[in-house]
Amino acid sequence: MRVPGLGARFPSCLLLTLMGERLVAEVPSEVFGTLWVTDAVWAPRRHLRSDFLTVQTVLDRRDPGRPRAFPLKVATRALEACPVPGDVLVLGLGGGAFVHAALRLRPGARVVAVEADPAVVEAARLYFGLPREAEVAVCGALEFLRRAVPAKRRFAFALVDVFDRTHTPAWLGELAPLVRDALLPDGVTVVNTTRLHPFDRKQAAAAAAFRAAFPAVEARRFPPVPPCNEVLVCWKSVERGCFGC
Repeated sequence: MRVPGLGARFPSCLLLTLMGERLVAEVPSEVFGTLWVTDAVWAPRRHLRSDFLTVQTVLDRRDPGRPRAFPLKVATRALEACPVPGDVLVLGLGGGAFVHAALRLRPGARVVAVEADPAVVEAARLYFGLPREAEVAVCGALEFLRRAVPAKRRFAFALVDVFDRTHTPAWLGELAPLVRDALLPDGVTVVNTTRLHPFDRKQAAAAAAFRAAFPAVEARRFPPVPPCNEVLVCWKSVERGCFGC
């Protein structure tokens, strides 16, 4: 972790100021090069940025359990609607905003966060107050699930929030049957994707894989036209589908 001197970070600070943010810290990352932790100047929001255009996490500093970003708002409502008691799986930690929300909704549950980049875990712990009771596995999502499913480790709810920088990963669809098999009966998973344009084949392939793996899938988009986040709410039981988000 480092916070460079003003001379070294002046161009960064200028760009952030124009965006209404101030630099809190820079965290070196082998995946992203540098992660930026910033605070909004006029609101109690903290951001984890992997570049100046990409926000991985928005955390309400006054109320960390209150989701601010659209995908996490959908995920929180889906977790509220999930009828199954049990553990919560988070694939893609970011700053840990959803960990805060999950522990608020299910204070007795075990929350397991999977993150491939150790620098992201460091940032979440140092600057986003990642709860100590959360279990963190530093590995890839596929690697974790390929161990968890044969070991019969099961979760009531899973959030899939993994990206190839700003894009939906080409391999995201491979997670679909593994996530399904890692859920308890009547479990729910939420998948955050980005649709960059109407003919985004990688996003379409990932969405098709989850629709094939789950009997009931709802899509929520913001903004309503690309480029946008498309969030899939996937129900393992068709009788439980549709939570009216």
